[in-house]
Amino acid sequence: MRSLLFALPVAAVVLVIATSCSDDLPNVPLSCFDAGVDPASCTAAYVPTYDNLLASTFRPRCAMPACHGGADAKGGLSFDDAELAYAKLLRDGVTKGEPGCSDLVLRVTDTTGPYRMPPAAPLDAGEQCALAQWVANGAVR
Repeated sequence: MRSLLFALPVAAVVLVIATSCSDDLPNVPLSCFDAGVDPASCTAAYVPTYDNLLASTFRPRCAMPACHGGADAKGGLSFDDAELAYAKLLRDGVTKGEPGCSDLVLRVTDTTGPYRMPPAAPLDAGEQCALAQWVANGAVR
């Protein structure tokens, strides 16, 4: 009986909060951000395909044994296996069609430090652009 007496007020508060939200708010997830690179106007270093990203950026810049290569890959993301890396990126780092909602894009465009990837030196603007365009175009394999 006590649990019912507690549950009813909680349910009422949840109902009030849920019904008081405005439909006028933009339908944008709170985790989205300004990526700092506009895929519509930037100049990509290469044609933005997954295979080009893998060969031109991910493997040479990210797949070091201490980072995203080898058996102890950080965050469980290793670029040693292209298919597994693609699946992991889509599961945890990329929101297809939305560079501003993609953790991967945030990490490579971040300028503040510990969140930025790669941590030692940022990707150049053309690489960042290729990545943002790939995500904006649906992150197709």
